[in-house]
Amino acid sequence: MSVWQVQIEGEGFAHGNVEMSFELSGNVFAENPDQAFSKAVALAKSENPELAQAEQKYPVGVRRPVINVQEITEVNSPSNTLVEKIELVWFSN
Repeated sequence: MSVWQVQIEGEGFAHGNVEMSFELSGNVFAENPDQAFSKAVALAKSENPELAQAEQKYPVGVRRPVINVQEITEVNSPSNTLVEKIELVWFSN
C-alpha cells in the first residue's frame, strides 16, 4: 500500500440552499490512484453528505453535480505526512 496525495474538485452541489463547488485535498493509503480517489471522496462524504448528490440519477437535460480529479500523486517520503486526513473547502460559483 502507498500514500497518495489527492487534489479533487467538484461543482454543481446544493450546499445550504446554494449551488456551490468544492476543493478537496489530502493524503490517503491506497493500492492505486483509482482507489485513492474513491477513498478520499468516501472520507469527505462522511462529513459532507452533499457529495452523495453526484451518485444520484438525474433526468436527461438536468445538470448534475460532478467530482473531478485534478491530480493524484504517490508520496515518496510519507514519514512526515498526515495520512487519512483530507480537507474540503466549499466556495460559491
